[in-house]
Amino acid sequence: MKKHQNILIIHGDGRKSGKTSFACRLISQFQEKGVIAIKICPHFHAAEGMEMRASEQGVFEIYRETTVDSEKDSSRMLAAGAALVLYVQCSDKGLESAWKELEKMLPPDRPVIAESGGLGQLILPGLAVLVAGSPQNKPVTVNYDIKTRLPEFKTDMPAVAFADGKWFCG
Repeated sequence: MKKHQNILIIHGDGRKSGKTSFACRLISQFQEKGVIAIKICPHFHAAEGMEMRASEQGVFEIYRETTVDSEKDSSRMLAAGAALVLYVQCSDKGLESAWKELEKMLPPDRPVIAESGGLGQLILPGLAVLVAGSPQNKPVTVNYDIKTRLPEFKTDMPAVAFADGKWFCG
């Protein structure tokens, strides 16, 4: 697997665990560095208010979020200060193809925050964060550097830094 030091992946142990809230806190914290945010969704649905960037029929769709005033996770990321938000819809089998296309869109020196359950199976990120629900929603099968919960990071964010094109605990 290829190492991508500039990518921080946020995993969760289920729906409503706080993944997007955590991503938005990080985006806001590092927005002056031109953060690129990625939201990867394992199913397809209408992508309203978004600009198509790439697709392979039935395999993946990549959109640029353009709306800051909706309740969509990708819209929340843009409103939090991301310079660019890419929303990806793909099946588990389509994730690798989607990643190959997505990777072409990402400058290697800019901070990238990706909310994805499966991306960590394809790449080695600079950092991986697990946002755990309370109680835990499903078994955790990913490696992570930091574990947090929604109540904890609302008051005390984990020490994370980005410098020289790399994420690290600091």
